Formats: sequence, structure tokens, C-alpha cells
Amino acid sequence: AGDALVMAWHSKKQKQNHRQLKLHACLRYAFRPCLVLASFAFFRSIILAAMMKSDTNSHNTGAGFDAIIVPAGGQTPDGPPDHVMRRLEKAIELSEEFPDAKIVVTARGTPHKPCPVDAAGFERPEAADNARVLMERGGVDPERILEETMSLETVGNAFFARVVHTDIRGLRRLAIVNNSFHMPRTKAIFEHVFAVSSKAGEDAGYGLTFFEVANALPPDVLEARLEREARSLPKFDVGGEWRMATPTLLALHDWVFRENTAYATKRLRGEREKVDPKALNSY
Repeated sequence: AGDALVMAWHSKKQKQNHRQLKLHACLRYAFRPCLVLASFAFFRSIILAAMMKSDTNSHNTGAGFDAIIVPAGGQTPDGPPDHVMRRLEKAIELSEEFPDAKIVVTARGTPHKPCPVDAAGFERPEAADNARVLMERGGVDPERILEETMSLETVGNAFFARVVHTDIRGLRRLAIVNNSFHMPRTKAIFEHVFAVSSKAGEDAGYGLTFFEVANALPPDVLEARLEREARSLPKFDVGGEWRMATPTLLALHDWVFRENTAYATKRLRGEREKVDPKALNSY
């Protein structure tokens, strides 16, 4: 009798296990499409997020540059001075390393002294002098060179390079070349000019890399210019009054043509700024 009870219990247990296995199988097949869809949705979200991140950062990361910008540095009757030649030599080096990059040479000249003239008596913009060096000494294809011949100082170098060339052509990955003595103010100005957008707080989508070259100025000229740079930098640096006054591209345009005495019409009522003669040799 005891054996019969044990056998009956085992038989009942086997039937219960069989029913559970059938139920599990049914549930597995019933929910398989849901699991597949859920897995697909999960991995699709990861892929889309990666694609969106890649698209957002494509103009700021990765090898190469879209353009190499050479801020203005001064002229002589015989062409670029030594410190500007250092900038151009670096630009040539970068142009060989990144053969698809454009080269933007900036400036009409400086408000501190007249531009040199050519044999026919026409004004020679600094951008044209520098473009000639790139072609004749560096062998750069003129099709790669973009001249910006409106600016007269560093803010204008950045602003006009952007609104005339880089915005229009979609050149977003930029290499900026300058001497050590001018680099802190160049960096402060270019980072802001290429960051502001049409709306305050929006990112303009530029990525900037700065390349510093030797000063190549006589010691007395370098000392005078460094003093001048030290006085100017706080205005343009993070938290400075200029950045606070120009949170958008429109505000920046306003400042350039209303407050910057290199371009604002009110300059015609005043006198030109007097520059230390030694510092003037760095322009």
C-alpha cells in the first residue's frame, strides 16, 4: 500500500511538472516578439544616441582642419616682418600636413600706420602680402587661399574671417596661428567670436586649435608690446566687459561698427590713438 501511494504521488508530480513546462513554453513563445521588439528598441536607442553624439561633435573633433587662419601682424615696405613670417611658415607647415584645409589670411592693415603701396601707388593689403608669401615661398595653391581684406585689428580679424569666409563655406574646424606675445589676447578674442550665435547661449559649432610660434621681435620692442598686451587682455578675457557686451553675433556686429574705433564712424570725429614707438614696430 505504501509503494502504491509513493507511485501515485510521483505520477501526480510528473503531471504537474509537465503542465508547468507547457505553460512556460507557451509564455516563452507568446512573449518572444515582445522581447525581440524590446531588445531592438534598446539597441536602436543606443545607436541613435551614438550617431547624434557623433553628428553634434563632428565639427569639433577628429583629425584635420577645415581652415588655417593667420591673424594680421604688421607689414613693411618689403613685405611681412620677421614675426609675421613665423606665422606664415607655420601656416605653410600645417597646409602640407592638412592638404584639404583652406588658409585664411587676414587684414587690410592696422589703424596705427598706413599700408605700404605697390609700384603703381596702390595700397597693399596685409592679407595680399601674406598670400603672396604662401604662394611664392610655400608653393600653396592660390585656390586654397582666402583673403580677408576688411579688418584692421584682432577682433576684426576674427569677426570678418567668420562672417566673410568660415560661416559661408561651413569651415568649422579651425587652426589659429600666432606669436607667443599675441596669443593670450588672440585666444580670448577668437574663442568668443567663434562661439557666439544668433541667440545668446547657443553654440555656433566651431572647434578651434591654437598654434603658438616664436616672437621674433627685438627685446625692447617685445617688452613694449607685452606691456600693451597686458593692458588690453582683461577687457577681452573671460568675464571681461567686451564679452559681457557681445553675447550674440548681432551684439558683436553692433560693437564692431559702433564702439570699435577701427571701424565705427565716430572715429572720424576724433584723433588716432598714439602708440609707443617701440610697440609700433610690432605692427
